[in-house]
Amino acid sequence: MGQALLKEVSKLKEWPHFSGEGEYDHMEFIRGIDMIKKDFELPDRLVTARFNTLFTKSAHR
Repeated sequence: MGQALLKEVSKLKEWPHFSGEGEYDHMEFIRGIDMIKKDFELPDRLVTARFNTLFTKSAHR
C-alpha cells in the first residue's frame, strides 16, 4: 500500500473504538470500520492490524 494512501486514511483516534461494553457496542464499531474500509478501499490486513489499538476496556483483555 502506498504512503500516499496511508496519509489519506483517518488517524486512529478518529476510528471507532470497541469496548465490549453495552448491548450493541459491537454494531456501531462494525458499521464504522466497514465505512472507513469502503471509503478508503482498505485491505483487510490493514484494518485488522489496527484492532489491538481500537479495542478498549474489557475488549482489550
